[in-house]
Amino acid sequence: MARLETQLTNEMLEISSVENPLLVVVDMINGFVNEGALADKAVNDIIPSIVSILDKSIPSVFAVDEHDENAIEFKSFPVHCLKGSKESEIVDELKPYANDIVYKNSTNMAHAMDMNEFVNKADTFIITGCCTDICVMQFALTLRTYLNQHDLKKEVFIVCDGVETYHADGVHDAKEYNRMALQMMAQSGIKLVKGVL
Repeated sequence: MARLETQLTNEMLEISSVENPLLVVVDMINGFVNEGALADKAVNDIIPSIVSILDKSIPSVFAVDEHDENAIEFKSFPVHCLKGSKESEIVDELKPYANDIVYKNSTNMAHAMDMNEFVNKADTFIITGCCTDICVMQFALTLRTYLNQHDLKKEVFIVCDGVETYHADGVHDAKEYNRMALQMMAQSGIKLVKGVL
């Protein structure tokens, strides 16, 4: 993660050491990376980390934010990622990898799919994308607590070099929100790793 000054972990995840992995790529779309009210070009810095994991040929699922013009979410956030717009498209560098896509109308992709079916896809969940403190954290916490609720002995990992959030002066300090989100997830039983080998 480009803007996280405090190193929370140096541990690397060896993909060969985990059971049945699934990579989750959250909202790596133009509307959060390249253009629009919620875009931050610094999110581009995590793309190489995500590509390096995708190149290991493990299964993946992509979450894509897309909204109708009257989405209730727009009461909390500026209008963004309208259905059919360039903002709701996966960034070019990741498009070739996106075969399994979950389209969502909220910040939490868990509400856009059948969680029981999803958790049966893998034994190890590796999460990347943006924004660390919003869509990534909400999904990761929901997944971790779902696994806990059902006593499923499966692991959830966050790749610190593969997540990022936006910066807005005086409103949303990216370094601080990244740090707080990662610490909250770690305290909830989610494992932090720097990257994936």
